[in-house]
Amino acid sequence: MIPKKIHYCWFGGGEPTESVLKCIESWKKVCPEYEIIQWNETNYNIDQNEYIKQAYNSKKWAFVSDYARLDILYNHGGIYLDTDVELIKNLDPLLKNKAFVGKEGVDSISTGLGVGSEKGLPIVKDLRDIYDKMEFFVNGKPNEVTCVEITTKYLQEHGYQNNDEFQNIKELSIYPIDYFCPLKPGSMKLNITKNTYSIHWFEGSWKNSNKILRKFEFYLIPLKKISKKTINKLFGEDSYEKLKLKIKN
Repeated sequence: MIPKKIHYCWFGGGEPTESVLKCIESWKKVCPEYEIIQWNETNYNIDQNEYIKQAYNSKKWAFVSDYARLDILYNHGGIYLDTDVELIKNLDPLLKNKAFVGKEGVDSISTGLGVGSEKGLPIVKDLRDIYDKMEFFVNGKPNEVTCVEITTKYLQEHGYQNNDEFQNIKELSIYPIDYFCPLKPGSMKLNITKNTYSIHWFEGSWKNSNKILRKFEFYLIPLKKISKKTINKLFGEDSYEKLKLKIKN
């Protein structure tokens, strides 16, 4: 059985944003009996392989956590959540699984939406060990292949079918999109169902662009077709001027 632990990573020592604090508060509210554990430089070894060492030295914290989450789950068990995931329902029914993960789309499976496992599960080790064969820099450039791409490729190679049905591969339960990802990229509408446990708000902090540009990338908004008034309404006062300056630079 999966233990009642929620793990999250916070490398780099930055101050958490209001949205991050809101998400963490939702974990405490919805799962009050769970131990919530923050992993950072003080309690996690960031020198254990070349990939994580190079990502850390490059201050690519999200890629550090891509490896760390799998390593933590393999060694401790529990549930890992990205800090832009808001919980809306207690996670207890999922603890019966050996391991579980959710889909972003029919052909994309994410270890950030909500992923859990018992301690020492072989499939978690398999996914973790992929990073041991990688380096973060390839030909001098960051190898920003996401955990979504790595996880999905591995599962496809082991029988995953690109559909939105529940599937089980090597003791890993793979849940349909509405369980953990009711907010679809390119849409501002939430498709919350009776199955939904969480909302992934797609902060996209791993990208190089600033928060306003990341929101535009997420919603796929054509910049020339949206007014100054609408931009400021969607993303906050003065966002239009900040966006113009960012594009100019």
